[in-house]
Amino acid sequence: MVIESAKADIPELKSEVPLMITTNTIKTYNLTAMSLPFVLTLVLDPKQADAMPNPGAVVDQVGAFLKQVDQDFSAFKPTSLVSRFQRGELAEGEYTEQFKEVLDLATKAEETTDGAFDPYYSGKYDPTGMVKGWAIEQAFNAYLAPLIRHQRVTAAVLNGAGDMRFGVMDGSDFIWNIGIGDPNDSERMIYQLDIQNGAVATSGIGPQGNHISLKGFDATLEQATIISDNLIEADVLALAAVAMGKEAFLAFSETHEANGLLVDQNMTEIEL
Repeated sequence: MVIESAKADIPELKSEVPLMITTNTIKTYNLTAMSLPFVLTLVLDPKQADAMPNPGAVVDQVGAFLKQVDQDFSAFKPTSLVSRFQRGELAEGEYTEQFKEVLDLATKAEETTDGAFDPYYSGKYDPTGMVKGWAIEQAFNAYLAPLIRHQRVTAAVLNGAGDMRFGVMDGSDFIWNIGIGDPNDSERMIYQLDIQNGAVATSGIGPQGNHISLKGFDATLEQATIISDNLIEADVLALAAVAMGKEAFLAFSETHEANGLLVDQNMTEIEL
């Protein structure tokens, strides 16, 4: 994986975006996995709503996949593949395709970010900083993207504790309104952007950032939000930005173009 900016059209961040008025049906489902809240939202026009009155099967598939990922990748479950790998108990022949993929992605992300993204931040392999974004990306592509592609839904988004992967049917004018929160006030939005397809990931200093290694870097960013066309890259770059700090990440972004918003310790907002 090469960590670079999305080549698709990336929207400009805006301080004010009017909410879209729609006659569509919006269905929202709450899920819990990895000890985190997930929200799956489907947007259906009247014909789609009549054709798929109960999308429960898709919701169940997404929920089951997220729970399976948690069973395999949680560093807090002693029987997970990650925990067994940490203890040296997982033979290479027991690596699943998913385990190998995440291990490879984590290794490449560490190399690309010069160690700012560090899957060994705790002294042993722990891909926690990547797994959620990877899982959301996988679930979206496997279960939600086909619904959009075959025009069974107008739009869909999977949101995992603020990291989002979303899409809109070709030809539709539906727009997702995505708010970027104040790192010091969860009730306040500091920016809002309108976007149809892509991913947004936010990382910051605090309880949610306890899998970020700051060794060798300056903790000069309160929060980093990255917009990309896939959530794996967005997640890695958001984590790397916070780990690097403002000046180092701005220099990094000159050769690895990143799109999004940084908030430094003075609450200054820096658009990328």
